[in-house]
Amino acid sequence: MRFTNKVALITGGASGIGRATAIRFAREGARVAVFDVDAVGLDRTLEEIKQQGSDGMAGVCDVADIDAVNTNIDRALDRFGTVDILFNNVGVADPFRRGIEDVTLEDFDRVLTVNVRSMFIMSRRAVGIMKEKRSGRIINNASVCAYLPVRGGIAYATSKGAVVSFTKSLAAECCRFGINVNAIAPGAIETPAFRRASEQLYPGNPEKRKLLIELDHPVRRIASAEEVAGVVAFLASTDASFMTATVVHVDGGVTGICNTISQNADELASSLESIRKYSAQRKEK
Repeated sequence: MRFTNKVALITGGASGIGRATAIRFAREGARVAVFDVDAVGLDRTLEEIKQQGSDGMAGVCDVADIDAVNTNIDRALDRFGTVDILFNNVGVADPFRRGIEDVTLEDFDRVLTVNVRSMFIMSRRAVGIMKEKRSGRIINNASVCAYLPVRGGIAYATSKGAVVSFTKSLAAECCRFGINVNAIAPGAIETPAFRRASEQLYPGNPEKRKLLIELDHPVRRIASAEEVAGVVAFLASTDASFMTATVVHVDGGVTGICNTISQNADELASSLESIRKYSAQRKEK
């Protein structure tokens, strides 16, 4: 197993990509510490880790709070002795479909605090641990929104652009210490967070949500959290030992083939719906 005797630390581990990655690491032999504010979700993740035959630890904390982070990393060190892998996964989105004039300063600060400040706090502590043994892997969760325009999500897109810059700068600083720093840039992933965001886009209209996803993603589907976890596991493994300062796009071709996200989505979805209705009528005749 690739991660036998390794210790992985994951933020946002109570659900979605964080939980799927915790399970994947545990299945491949790692001991896993998961941090989140959701105590109930962390308990479920911890149970899944144990079901893989591995050891785990849950830290209920706000990872943008430096004192809470240090306390829980100390707990992980007391239990496991070290940290080999850090997956900075936690993230929140501002309410989508709101223009800049409708985004409050509190909304903007909250998104940047959770998505960027937490990454700085976690990485600063992890780098100190990894430097001592001249070995480590840090993976950050960015987004396709760092690369493509997204209407009505200015705080989220800004934060994810910062994650990309943070990743490359930290990689440049850490490469001489044997620490690889990379990022993933997911597209639409079937997680609770994505379901909440899509409900904001089209409340009570799952068909339009499905059409929007089809329009945005050339592969005409969204990914599972487990698919993303597989990419994170690769970046954390020795198979990716010559990769650093790299952003891996896990987006079904969005950034490679398209040039925008959800621009004029209402008009496009309406057009596609009209085509489908016309095709159905032709078949009936």
